[in-house]
Amino acid sequence: MKDLYYKQCQCLCASWHRINGTKCVIYINNDRKDPGDYFPNIDAAANDFGITFNDNSIREKVEYGSEIFIIHNEQGQIGYTYTIPNVGKYKSDVVSSAPMGTEVVADIHTHGESSVHNKIFYSDNEFSGASKSLSEKELMAEHSNMDIGMANKRKIISFLVTPNGSLQKYDPKTGIIIIINNKMPNDSKDPTRKNDVSTEETKNIKAKDFFVWQIKINQEATNERIRNIR
Repeated sequence: MKDLYYKQCQCLCASWHRINGTKCVIYINNDRKDPGDYFPNIDAAANDFGITFNDNSIREKVEYGSEIFIIHNEQGQIGYTYTIPNVGKYKSDVVSSAPMGTEVVADIHTHGESSVHNKIFYSDNEFSGASKSLSEKELMAEHSNMDIGMANKRKIISFLVTPNGSLQKYDPKTGIIIIINNKMPNDSKDPTRKNDVSTEETKNIKAKDFFVWQIKINQEATNERIRNIR
């Protein structure tokens, strides 16, 4: 898990991470997978994003969002990775964009802290625009600017990491929402929390690591563009 905190820095930060102008990011990493790394399937990439960023999202009370796109490993096997996430606002996010020339297959975002004790209560633990009363057909017909509607309009899979610790997946082709797992960091204030995974942090990562990640993402994108013109 990783702890994100911010400090103001030069605009070069925006070249890898469109976070509110000039905000740069430093955080703490206890796992060895990062944005730009190879994952054998979409769910694995989404799982790593959730483990990595849901704790930050909960503590900072903001949403995080990334895109998942196709890459290939050295053996030519298809795989996936995710972008360094944008940091949004309270109950609002805009996902970071994958590099040009890559094929985006999914997006993923968090919902921040639990709002159960706040003045305004949100449906934190489900996709916005979803409801248990809606059929799969009705979900597929949703075209608002909420989570489900945006996935339908973009025609790509959407993942959600919730305050209670679940990783969910919505497929606009079927209208089906499934739970991938209930192993994500979660908000201890949420009465429906799924596990006791802590949001505490352990190991520092330096700001230069963000450059390393972006270089890796850019190289993967270059490889994909070359592959596509062969």
